[in-house]
Formats: sequence, structure tokens, C-alpha cells
Amino acid sequence: MKKLAPLLVSCIAVTSVASKAVASADKPLGLSLGGGLVLGGTVDTPDLGYKALDHSGGFMIRGAWDVETAEKMSMGVYASRFDMSFSDADVTATTLELGVALKGLFRSEKFAFRPGLSLGYRTISFGNDAIKHMTGMGLNLSGEIAYQTSGNLSPLAELGFLTQPTGGNSDTAATYGPTFYFLRGVRL
Repeated sequence: MKKLAPLLVSCIAVTSVASKAVASADKPLGLSLGGGLVLGGTVDTPDLGYKALDHSGGFMIRGAWDVETAEKMSMGVYASRFDMSFSDADVTATTLELGVALKGLFRSEKFAFRPGLSLGYRTISFGNDAIKHMTGMGLNLSGEIAYQTSGNLSPLAELGFLTQPTGGNSDTAATYGPTFYFLRGVRL
């Protein structure tokens, strides 16, 4: 819980600042929900006797709440869940992530493009009791494009990649470089 406290404090601070921006400048709030796929990649686990474990992709869901804090900038919080399967170790992993995001905002008449950087706290649980629960820091880049409609729902697509520059458990470090993902969803 001590490792989670700084991230929770950051999330509260972001939402507090965002709420004040909304109250003072009447900036639009955004809620987005999406589902898609995480592609395969490699996880480095040097202390387990494996140099690297290959994983196949899996399903991903993500929800985010943000607010425009400036003319071409938004910030907010997000939560995501995704699965990976490791054939070398014959195990599956479920990852939950909670974090903060900073996104640019570029609009045309019909589209909005939001390139973003997010920082999250990750928990990874395995479908095998032989491997201990892991935690990590998620550092992610994304690009979201939404078709702006006259109603309250805007379809969106997001392409990005997940990284974990630090993390693991008491047995091993677990890090990985870019693992791409693709989501489709809606922005409310």
C-alpha cells in the first residue's frame, strides 16, 4: 500500500486541479471507454533463469476521465485491464493499471487528435500460484483520434504502446519495452 500511496495522491491532485479548472473556466469534461487488443512482446526477467519471456497479446479495456486544462491540453486519470499469455512458462497474467495522463488536443471540424503520455501503477497477477504477484510502473504513449459528432457520443480509435521500465517482485525484476495496443470505443 505504501507504494500505491504516491500514485493515489497524484490522482487526487490531478482531479482536484481539473475540477477547479472546470468550475472556473467551464472547460469540457471527457469520459472515454474502449476495448481492444494488446499485441505480443517480450518481458525481461533476469532473476528467474530466463533472459526474456515471450508473451502473446490479449484483450484490453480502458476507461479514462479528463478535462481540458488549457486550449490545447488536457489531463486526467485512467484505469485499464489487459491480459498476456506466456507460453515459455505456461502461465497467463492479468494486469490492472491506474494512472494519470497528460494529452495534447488538436481539433478540426470533424476530428480531434489527442497524443498522450501516461504514468501508472501496475499490479500483475498470474494464473499460477508458483509465481508471486508483481507490481510495476507503467510509462505509456498513445494517440487517440475521435470523430466529433453533433451528439454526446464520439467514436474513437487509440493506438499506443505500453512499457514497464521498473517492476517485479521479491524474486525477480520484470521490465519490458514497447508493447503495442489498439483500442476502439466512445468518448462521452
